[in-house]
Amino acid sequence: MKRILSALLAAFLLASCAPAPGGGAKEPDSSSLPEPTISAAPGLLAQEDGKLNPGCRSELDYQLIPLREDGPDDFSRFVAQDTAGNEVNESVLEGRLTLFHLWASYCGTEVEDMRVLGELAAKYTGEGLQVIGVPMDAVDPYGEPVENAGALISDIQKLSGSSDLQLFPSQDLISIKLKDVTTVPTVFFVGEDGKMLSEQDYTGPRGEAEWEAIIKAELERYRLAQHS
Repeated sequence: MKRILSALLAAFLLASCAPAPGGGAKEPDSSSLPEPTISAAPGLLAQEDGKLNPGCRSELDYQLIPLREDGPDDFSRFVAQDTAGNEVNESVLEGRLTLFHLWASYCGTEVEDMRVLGELAAKYTGEGLQVIGVPMDAVDPYGEPVENAGALISDIQKLSGSSDLQLFPSQDLISIKLKDVTTVPTVFFVGEDGKMLSEQDYTGPRGEAEWEAIIKAELERYRLAQHS
């Protein structure tokens, strides 16, 4: 499966390197933007040599940068777009414990991670669990989508068998949490009120049994928080 994913990513590499047009949104004055910390070209959906990391935990090539100071500070108020271009806001959290899965396409374990988390989301949906993925390398450091990112994400999901909602990193999401993320994969849990259930982030790959144990513990924490 990794060979299939490697071939898929290589096919999209040339198209992925160019940033997408800014659309109708006004471009910020580049002279006022903070300098990103970048260890590789921004917006790549594969590493420069076209190879996948055989496993993750992996450091991001660059951190995402918030462009405004008045952004939201928790998930009780946010707007983002899914990979089909639909607007998604905080209402998606209603009645759910949400596992946010931050990932990058160059991690060789992400297809398996996505498959496992998707199956566990289906198993525990009756207890209120949902999974939302955020592909961290689908945008440049300022949150502008990379060309063809949506198609690539869709293909990766098909390989994994996952149908979980995937959100592009928006400026709201960057302000709330993503600006502080340096490692993928990173997983954290958010309650229906938009508050993070705990300060703990789970980084690096894990097996299905370990993920299930974490999910059970966080669901119990969620139930206790609802009745406190």
